[in-house]
Formats: sequence, structure tokens, C-alpha cells
Amino acid sequence: MLENNFNTDDIASIEVQVSPGGYNTITYVHHPSIEGKDVLALAAFYGGMGFKEAHNEKYYVSPAALSMQERISILPKEEWGGRDRFQSIGLSGPWLVGNLKGRAFTGA
Repeated sequence: MLENNFNTDDIASIEVQVSPGGYNTITYVHHPSIEGKDVLALAAFYGGMGFKEAHNEKYYVSPAALSMQERISILPKEEWGGRDRFQSIGLSGPWLVGNLKGRAFTGA
């Protein structure tokens, strides 16, 4: 984010689309190392997420991380599902970050 000259206060929203199986896992398993909004909020705020951010309460319940979670939406992408197919969870893309300054950043 530093290369684009903005910080988490500039992020209006983050939207992630995942497979239906992945969606079920990252929205119903309540642990900061798995739950999608926790992972994304911690990564956005701290610049990454590791063991200390996922297992030390001062990180994952910080006001900054909780505020970031409110701006994150995770949506199941039904066409990425399939019967008898292995479901993987990937939060690497596609992604869209809406910037409060009116710019949008996307990735795959």
C-alpha cells in the first residue's frame, strides 16, 4: 500500500469473491487465522498476517482491525463451485480495493 501512497484509513471497502466451499469455510470457522474478514483486516492493517496477529488478542480485536472488518465483504461465486470437486480457499484474488480518494485498485 505504501507504493500507492495510501493507508487503511483510505480504504473504503474490500470485496473478495471465493468459491462456495471456500466461502462456507472462511465465514463459518470462527478463528482469526481462518475467518476471511479477520485475515483480510489483519493483512490490510498490519501489512501481513502471521502467527502473532492471529493468536494474540491485542491484534485481532484491536479497534483498527475491527474497523477494517466492517469494510470487507466476501461473496460466494457460484460458478466457481462444482459437484465432487476439490474446493480450495484463496484470498489472493480477484480482489478490489475501493479507495476513499475515488481510486480503485484491482488484482487477480
